[in-house]
Amino acid sequence: MKKKNDNEKENKFSNKILYGDDKSNVRLDEDFEIEIRKRDKKYFLGSAHSHNYYEMYYLVSGEIKYFIGDSIYLVKKGDVVLIPPHIIHKTVSGDDYEHTRILVTIMPSYLEDFLKYDPDLFDFFNSYIIPSTHRMTGRIENILQSLISEYVEGYDKIMVKSLLGELFTILKRNADLESKRKEDLQVHRDSCSNRILGVVRYINKMYHTDIGLEDLSQEFFMSQTYLSRTFKKIMGTTYSDYIRSVRINHSIHLLLHTDDNITEIASSTGFNSSNHFCKTFKDCMGISPLKYRQSLKLENASKKNQKEKKAKDVSK
Repeated sequence: MKKKNDNEKENKFSNKILYGDDKSNVRLDEDFEIEIRKRDKKYFLGSAHSHNYYEMYYLVSGEIKYFIGDSIYLVKKGDVVLIPPHIIHKTVSGDDYEHTRILVTIMPSYLEDFLKYDPDLFDFFNSYIIPSTHRMTGRIENILQSLISEYVEGYDKIMVKSLLGELFTILKRNADLESKRKEDLQVHRDSCSNRILGVVRYINKMYHTDIGLEDLSQEFFMSQTYLSRTFKKIMGTTYSDYIRSVRINHSIHLLLHTDDNITEIASSTGFNSSNHFCKTFKDCMGISPLKYRQSLKLENASKKNQKEKKAKDVSK
């Protein structure tokens, strides 16, 4: 009887948020969006990727396998997946892909107000997975429904920020409680997946060195053909594209948080020349590394000026 009631509650929530469609988008702000989507067994899983914003992935129904960082996790109904900026991830193939999920995407700039009160608030995103609990699931679903209703009934920034603050606090508290169980959430993989994840961890650690297919095949005792084919099958991308993504992500961190010049960054992230680095960076990001750094400095300066102006206006 309890299982029937749980299914009825799940379907009620799922149908309510989807408004009868297989996909709905709620764009509450240019830096904050909610996407609700039903997935069937035939949808394209996509390749390993990363981005410059935060993602929160709430599973309304079904089960999926998710690769994050260097591990594969089994995600069940009510679980929350957390993806920080520039962390490589992807949905992994499984026996049954059918599920309904809510994806919340938030730009870092949208979160600055929260960081004033708790600079470490968003460390919980490094947990990657927060498993479902009855109390947490109900509270999260209520907040998500309220956020969506806010879009339908009339957008109020204060209300949205208040709801998000409550959501982040719930996730942070549950992440602290579940941190010791993270290994239990990892999928028991077959030997093939384990070997490829070993390659992934090796690349994540040795990205700054000259890694080639021959080096990887010797390190992991696999033929080059088998390694290349199996890596693509499991990760949805080639080993060379994965190496490139890891290197670019690390270079972005250095551009943001250090004063290292382009040549130094190229060398420390595994590129054989600054020209090669600049070309690869532009291919991936659509802008040169130097312009990327400059645009961030201008953006930060603009935000600082806006805050100072706002503070002066308040004091008048």
